[in-house]
Amino acid sequence: MTMLDNLERQLEELEVLEAIYPDELTINVNSVEAARKLLVDSPEDMEAAINSLPKLSFTINLAPLACLEQHTGELKHVQPSIVVEFPPQYPENDPPLVTKTIGIDSKRTELMSAIEMGLDDHSGEECIMQLITSLNEEIEAINEQTANDHERGVQLAKEKEQERKAKSIREADDAITMAVPVI
Repeated sequence: MTMLDNLERQLEELEVLEAIYPDELTINVNSVEAARKLLVDSPEDMEAAINSLPKLSFTINLAPLACLEQHTGELKHVQPSIVVEFPPQYPENDPPLVTKTIGIDSKRTELMSAIEMGLDDHSGEECIMQLITSLNEEIEAINEQTANDHERGVQLAKEKEQERKAKSIREADDAITMAVPVI
């Protein structure tokens, strides 16, 4: 397989991703146009021309990620995304590169592991679709756990409030009992 074949496969993969994720995908249009122009122009030294191209890159927004506000415990959602770049030897030899993660902090080791495994497991083949699916499934599991944690926190807060009210009522009753003279 040649670098030209890799470039064609990269462009095809981007077209598929655009069709499936029209609102979630932002492609670096300049790099795609340059690659398409190169395919049409067919320069003599194709390998050198491909190596001089800007790498095909894009940003994909993943499923919303639930998290708990550190100080208030409130449930909120962030929009995580990844920036992916195709090296010239992808998909034949090299995996794509996730050059940036947005909305995924380093504490989310399960997501970072899913990224690493998704890239390593599919060496030699197009893998972005599988990576996105894997990440969205992991986010879904995290969201479920976060929602459960939030619900437990809300329930604990209610119980504490009920205990506080009951204690206040007992203390008020005790104060009234002590204040009433016995005749």
